[in-house]
Amino acid sequence: MQRLLLLSLLIAFSPPALAVYKCEADGKVGYGDTPCPGGKTLDLRETVSSTPAAAAKQPVSRDKAELKRIDNERRRHEAREEQERKTAARILYARQKKCSSLALRTKAAGDHAALAAGKSADKSRLKARRAARAFDAECSNDTARPGMSYIGPRQ
Repeated sequence: MQRLLLLSLLIAFSPPALAVYKCEADGKVGYGDTPCPGGKTLDLRETVSSTPAAAAKQPVSRDKAELKRIDNERRRHEAREEQERKTAARILYARQKKCSSLALRTKAAGDHAALAAGKSADKSRLKARRAARAFDAECSNDTARPGMSYIGPRQ
């Protein structure tokens, strides 16, 4: 356990290699951290070519631009769909409101015709029939009959 602790302390506090020297002798190339006669100091940052990094960044920037374009297109599409949903909801609400009004008018005309007597009975029945026709023309496909609660559009 102590050996492991001592080894890790030595590794932690060992000085880093600040320079790398390239030595050529008898046609053989060697590298070391101490200079040799006629050795050259290498800067490792210069040996790494900057062109592969730039070439690697170019596709990444293209991908980012494409991703941004796709994301913007998706947002525009979602906004358009949301606007269409709101418009459809407004149209449905207006239609339901109109049909409710026609249903009430038809029910009231029918009630009035049922209570009417004499000459006014004929006029009341005529008014009730006209109200029922107006209701049927506007709302017969998607609402309940007058006097009944509204259930909603048929599926």
